Amino acid sequence: MLLIFENMTPDEADRLMEVYQGSNLENVGYFYPDCKDKREGFNQVVNRFKSFLLDEFFQNEQNSYYVWEKDGIWRSAFRLTKLDSCYFMEALETRPDSRRMGYSEKLFKAVFDKLSESGNFIIRSHVSKKNTASLAAHMKVGFEIEFQDAVQFLNPNEPTNPRSYGMIYRSK
Repeated sequence: MLLIFENMTPDEADRLMEVYQGSNLENVGYFYPDCKDKREGFNQVVNRFKSFLLDEFFQNEQNSYYVWEKDGIWRSAFRLTKLDSCYFMEALETRPDSRRMGYSEKLFKAVFDKLSESGNFIIRSHVSKKNTASLAAHMKVGFEIEFQDAVQFLNPNEPTNPRSYGMIYRSK
């Protein structure tokens, strides 16, 4: 079942962190490279993410979070920002214990159906060139590589990112 959030409570943000537990653990080394205690680093990453959601992301009325729920468990999620001519998608993630079960595909298709209620749309996204699973998930639902180096749609003054592809989905 598709859940749509245009704001989020702290308890809902805690539930969302279950979806992102894998990437949050990976991000300890990125955000806190000198942290010796991995549990402490993980908690810092989680708190930083929740703070971003509650204090920044949902302050923009153009932002929404989409979650796929099955059997009462939040399985997969991503966030969208509405721009002038498209949506920008970030943070596609599936819970580690729910991967390879088609949840990201179900999420994509449900979001596409929801957005199509208002007409045709475009979604742009970045995918790390090394993230073969995310690239495959994007391509399976109809995304195409638009740019070999990702364009910074949310920060147009920043340079392109050569480590990521710029992806595009155009509704039919």
